Amino acid sequence: MAGFDTALVLGLVVGPFLSLIVGLVTKASWSGAVKGILLAALAAADGFIVSWQQAAEAGAAFDWKTAFLVALGAFIAAHTTHGAIWKTTGATAAVQRTLVKDRLDLAA
Repeated sequence: MAGFDTALVLGLVVGPFLSLIVGLVTKASWSGAVKGILLAALAAADGFIVSWQQAAEAGAAFDWKTAFLVALGAFIAAHTTHGAIWKTTGATAAVQRTLVKDRLDLAA
Protein backbone atom coordinates (compact mmCIF):
# COMPACT_ATOMS: atom_id res chain seq x y z
CA MET A 1 0.00 0.00 0.00
CA ALA A 2 1.31 3.45 -0.89
CA GLY A 3 0.60 4.98 2.51
CA PHE A 4 -1.52 7.85 3.70
CA ASP A 5 -2.34 10.20 0.83
CA THR A 6 -4.99 12.49 -0.59
CA ALA A 7 -6.58 9.84 -2.84
CA LEU A 8 -7.28 7.57 0.13
CA VAL A 9 -8.76 10.40 2.17
CA LEU A 10 -10.98 11.52 -0.70
CA GLY A 11 -12.07 7.95 -1.31
CA LEU A 12 -13.26 7.63 2.27
CA VAL A 13 -14.79 11.13 2.36
CA VAL A 14 -16.97 10.22 -0.63
CA GLY A 15 -18.35 7.20 1.25
CA PRO A 16 -20.91 8.93 3.47
CA PHE A 17 -22.50 10.57 0.44
CA LEU A 18 -22.87 7.38 -1.63
CA SER A 19 -26.23 6.56 -0.05
CA LEU A 20 -27.54 9.96 -1.14
CA ILE A 21 -26.36 9.24 -4.68
CA VAL A 22 -28.22 5.93 -4.56
CA GLY A 23 -31.32 7.87 -3.47
CA LEU A 24 -30.98 10.18 -6.43
CA VAL A 25 -30.94 7.41 -9.03
CA THR A 26 -33.49 4.97 -7.56
CA LYS A 27 -37.22 5.01 -6.98
CA ALA A 28 -38.65 5.07 -3.47
CA SER A 29 -40.59 1.87 -4.15
CA TRP A 30 -37.49 -0.17 -5.00
CA SER A 31 -36.46 -2.74 -2.44
CA GLY A 32 -33.69 -2.18 0.04
CA ALA A 33 -31.78 -5.09 -1.47
CA VAL A 34 -31.57 -3.40 -4.88
CA LYS A 35 -30.46 -0.15 -3.27
CA GLY A 36 -27.89 -2.04 -1.19
CA ILE A 37 -26.45 -3.75 -4.27
CA LEU A 38 -26.20 -0.40 -6.03
CA LEU A 39 -24.51 1.07 -2.95
CA ALA A 40 -22.00 -1.80 -2.93
CA ALA A 41 -21.30 -1.25 -6.63
CA LEU A 42 -20.69 2.47 -6.08
CA ALA A 43 -18.39 1.71 -3.14
CA ALA A 44 -16.48 -0.79 -5.30
CA ALA A 45 -16.11 1.84 -8.03
CA ASP A 46 -14.84 4.30 -5.43
CA GLY A 47 -12.24 1.79 -4.24
CA PHE A 48 -11.17 0.97 -7.78
CA ILE A 49 -10.76 4.65 -8.72
CA VAL A 50 -8.72 5.42 -5.61
CA SER A 51 -6.42 2.44 -6.11
CA TRP A 52 -6.04 3.19 -9.81
CA GLN A 53 -5.18 6.84 -9.05
CA GLN A 54 -2.57 5.77 -6.50
CA ALA A 55 -0.97 3.33 -8.92
CA ALA A 56 -0.92 5.91 -11.72
CA GLU A 57 0.73 8.56 -9.52
CA ALA A 58 3.32 6.16 -8.13
CA GLY A 59 4.00 4.38 -11.42
CA ALA A 60 3.27 1.10 -9.63
CA ALA A 61 1.01 -1.86 -10.22
CA PHE A 62 -2.68 -1.71 -9.35
CA ASP A 63 -3.23 -2.80 -5.74
CA TRP A 64 -6.41 -4.87 -5.25
CA LYS A 65 -5.99 -4.84 -1.47
CA THR A 66 -6.20 -1.04 -1.39
CA ALA A 67 -9.19 -1.09 -3.72
CA PHE A 68 -10.97 -3.61 -1.49
CA LEU A 69 -10.19 -1.76 1.75
CA VAL A 70 -11.32 1.62 0.39
CA ALA A 71 -14.48 0.04 -1.04
CA LEU A 72 -15.22 -1.63 2.28
CA GLY A 73 -14.59 1.58 4.21
CA ALA A 74 -16.77 3.59 1.82
CA PHE A 75 -19.59 1.04 2.07
CA ILE A 76 -19.48 1.00 5.87
CA ALA A 77 -19.36 4.81 6.00
CA ALA A 78 -22.29 5.08 3.56
CA HIS A 79 -24.41 2.54 5.40
CA THR A 80 -23.66 4.02 8.82
CA THR A 81 -24.34 7.63 7.85
CA HIS A 82 -27.50 6.61 6.05
CA GLY A 83 -28.97 5.07 9.18
CA ALA A 84 -27.57 7.57 11.67
CA ILE A 85 -27.84 10.88 9.82
CA TRP A 86 -29.50 10.91 6.39
CA LYS A 87 -32.55 8.82 7.25
CA THR A 88 -33.21 10.41 10.64
CA THR A 89 -32.94 13.99 9.34
CA GLY A 90 -35.17 13.31 6.33
CA ALA A 91 -32.39 13.90 3.80
CA THR A 92 -32.91 10.45 2.27
CA ALA A 93 -36.60 11.08 1.67
CA ALA A 94 -35.91 14.53 0.22
CA VAL A 95 -33.26 13.21 -2.15
CA GLN A 96 -35.47 10.28 -3.13
CA ARG A 97 -38.12 12.72 -4.40
CA THR A 98 -35.83 14.70 -6.69
CA LEU A 99 -34.73 12.85 -9.85
CA VAL A 100 -36.32 9.43 -10.35
CA LYS A 101 -39.93 9.36 -9.24
CA ASP A 102 -42.48 6.59 -8.90
CA ARG A 103 -45.46 6.81 -11.21
CA LEU A 104 -48.70 7.78 -9.55
CA ASP A 105 -51.39 5.14 -9.54
CA LEU A 106 -54.24 6.91 -11.31
CA ALA A 107 -56.62 3.98 -10.82
CA ALA A 108 -56.68 4.45 -7.05
